[in-house]
Amino acid sequence: MDPLSRLAHVPARPPRSDYWLAAFLGVWALVEAVALPGPGPLAVRVLFALVVSAPLVLRRRFPVPVLLAIAVALVVRAYFATTFEPGATPFPALLVATFSCGLYARPAWLAWGSAPVGAGAIVAATYLDYYTGAPGPGDYALLSFFCLGSWAGGRVIRMRVAQAEEAARRKDEAAARSVAEAAATERARIARELHDVVAHSLSIIAMQAGAAERLIHTRPQAAEEHARTVRRTAREALIEMRRLLDVLHETAEYHPVPGLSDLTTLIDEARESGTGVEFVEVGERPSLAPGLELSIYRIVQEALTNTRRHGRTGQARVTIAYSDSGTTVTVSNPDPSRGSIPFRAGRGLTGMRERVGLHGGSLDILRDDAAFTVTARFPAEERPL
Repeated sequence: MDPLSRLAHVPARPPRSDYWLAAFLGVWALVEAVALPGPGPLAVRVLFALVVSAPLVLRRRFPVPVLLAIAVALVVRAYFATTFEPGATPFPALLVATFSCGLYARPAWLAWGSAPVGAGAIVAATYLDYYTGAPGPGDYALLSFFCLGSWAGGRVIRMRVAQAEEAARRKDEAAARSVAEAAATERARIARELHDVVAHSLSIIAMQAGAAERLIHTRPQAAEEHARTVRRTAREALIEMRRLLDVLHETAEYHPVPGLSDLTTLIDEARESGTGVEFVEVGERPSLAPGLELSIYRIVQEALTNTRRHGRTGQARVTIAYSDSGTTVTVSNPDPSRGSIPFRAGRGLTGMRERVGLHGGSLDILRDDAAFTVTARFPAEERPL
């Protein structure tokens, strides 16, 4: 911790330095009370010296009450005094208390509100002829300058410490982000490598299983060897798959993968949000691969989102046609507002193309005066023998 931060730190208990400071100013005030012929009897002068010095022990945790206590004591003392005060008491203690308000007072409005308290008290005492007779404008200006200057000094230190703390916080956040990004990059690299290992293992399993199937009747021993290879490779692939999931689990939150069975819920949600959706399925819904079902779901979801955001009528027609040659998804937005739906730009359409291309399909986008139509065609999947 640097010196300014140590100075601005507010511990749970007063530090030893504050006791020494209060004791030093208290001794100073007591010497003036005993040695100088100030106003009032000796007992009152000694009591006043203690009253304006002892509260400084609590100046860090309670800066404003300490300043108010010293200021009130000074004004009351000056009001009842019948002679001048030849010493400086409690001017040094008042400066310390004012400095402490600028440095420790919270919140900011309280710190700013305490700025004129010390200057006001010393000016009032001077006006009441406590320190010198016939004070002039220069006396008021000089005393106010010292009080406000001490407060400003404390406030400047507070601001410097706050800036240093903010810079340190940003540095820590940047370092944490850098570490997290590096870890995420490394996890992604590991995941890609494990993905390649698993994909290679699955291809071996498929080939060995096919060989075993062909040889099971003619050459049983060879088929058994192929089956052992399938078992061994599958076990290795399972181990690698678990490692892959462990890597992905560090940064991903898993949810069930949506598919064709979730389209009804998606359509209902769109209708509840104010979009009129007509949903039609043509043909018998086949059993598709989960990845293909997910792509169909996401394309319909993105198309309905575009309708909700850009469509003028808020209407859409979703048609999914199943056939032996493949699956066709058509989402049409009747009578769109001209220029409202991006034809080429936008991440949504780009994402659709990526999903369709992943399965070897095609994406057509048609816009005319009647409708804006997105058509995604997926070829029939190759089934393993």
